[in-house]
Amino acid sequence: MVVVTGLSGSGKSSLAFDTLYAEGQRRYVESLSAYARQFLQQMERPDVESVEGLS
Repeated sequence: MVVVTGLSGSGKSSLAFDTLYAEGQRRYVESLSAYARQFLQQMERPDVESVEGLS
């Protein structure tokens, strides 16, 4: 379970949806076979230095 806390307007939703979701989705697609990936569009990496512990 992941919990994101902070003040209202501090960017919690942006972090969760724009960054963590995008990176998780990208890693999942990257794990698919090359054959399966050819049918999906290229996913961009989120604009972050590092994402750790996402599995």
